[in-house]
Amino acid sequence: MAGEGGFWDFVKKPSIRRAMERYARHEPKPRPLTRRELASLVTTLLARDPGPDFAARLAATGPAVVPALLDVLRDPGCWATKPYTDDFSARSPLRLAAEHFMEHPAAEAVPALAGVIGHDDKAVRKSAARAIAAVGTGDCIDPLTVALADADEYVRSYALQGAARACKDGRATPGFRAAAFDRVLSLFDADFYPADEVPETLLELDRSRAEAILLAPAHLSAGNRFLKCNLRAMDEAGVALPFERLKDLLADLRPRSHDYPASYSCRYALTALGRTGSPEAEPILRDALTWGGEEVKDGAASGLLALHGVGRPFDAMNPRWREGGFDALTEPQKVYLTLIDLDGQVRNGGFHQYFVNSYGGNAWFAPRAAERVPAPGHAAVIRRAVALFGPDGPPRDRDDRHVRLAAFTAEQDAELKALDTAYYGVPDKLDTLLTLYAVEHASHFRA
Repeated sequence: MAGEGGFWDFVKKPSIRRAMERYARHEPKPRPLTRRELASLVTTLLARDPGPDFAARLAATGPAVVPALLDVLRDPGCWATKPYTDDFSARSPLRLAAEHFMEHPAAEAVPALAGVIGHDDKAVRKSAARAIAAVGTGDCIDPLTVALADADEYVRSYALQGAARACKDGRATPGFRAAAFDRVLSLFDADFYPADEVPETLLELDRSRAEAILLAPAHLSAGNRFLKCNLRAMDEAGVALPFERLKDLLADLRPRSHDYPASYSCRYALTALGRTGSPEAEPILRDALTWGGEEVKDGAASGLLALHGVGRPFDAMNPRWREGGFDALTEPQKVYLTLIDLDGQVRNGGFHQYFVNSYGGNAWFAPRAAERVPAPGHAAVIRRAVALFGPDGPPRDRDDRHVRLAAFTAEQDAELKALDTAYYGVPDKLDTLLTLYAVEHASHFRA
């Protein structure tokens, strides 16, 4: 395994990790632009590449940079200047200005940005589209209309994101909401729209109108090709769906539940079924755990959580964990936290990543936790991984644990990597098992 470099050097040389952590602790925050720099901003951006940290400095300057950036947008040279480099992600003066207003919407910038909607660079167009829509006033409707008809999906998507943000941030005027709703609705069921974001944006713009549309029989049926998108949007918005309609919908979807996108439609429908609170939902959700694939099982587990009054399990334990650490948690909370962290780390980068990161501080408890779930297949693999550290297991102290891990022989490293493969091969999904565990111990996971 020698010569792997990158993360492997990080694992085998604890000094590298410590140096990176020291740098992160002392890394200076972006410095706002000075008055002199603001006064010469047009010249600076048009004359040369201001450097990779300049966008962060613009953001750190806040509203004070708006007049100077407006001068940049008004300068003819801004439109003529090409990107600073040939790199695919390189920025131009125009793109830098549009991206700043995308993150910091300003009504004063709308007239200047409206002209950018037709720019040749789609990266500029998408930034401008989001920046304009996020302002949320009547002046934004015409350029928003143009952006929603753009040939590039990213431009349309960013325009939708901006409109939704204007609503979430409380800037959207009633006139903007009404006019934007009609513009966005024109994309509904079209072949080329960003499928997930149209129903989500409609719900932000006018929830009651959007619900009436999304709950119509034509849109809440197994035959609708955008059913997954519509269910997902309603799921994220917490829209209440009728139990009987969900029950019938799941019966229609079940024959295709292992195929995309029906598998995802089942997932969101099952979650919504749990939210109905109907006592008839429990057997349906339990049954779905036996016939469905991964997405169906995830939805059934989430539905059971909702049915038993549990939201996201970590939210309930977070205050206790922040105040008193791991030892302050109840036993079921310790089981859940230990294994949800382990599963995420191992699936992302293997056991080496788990042990080298702070999450590995609870590795000593992980085999016992997996047995409690119960998740015997995972418990067997975890026990073997922990045993590589010797009879006392991995140290709870991160530095000590990293030193021990770095000292592993080539044979030990190879065995730990083989355990990654064994872990991925366990047929049951641990996160689904943990959701069911949280249902069985619901009193510990209610916020």
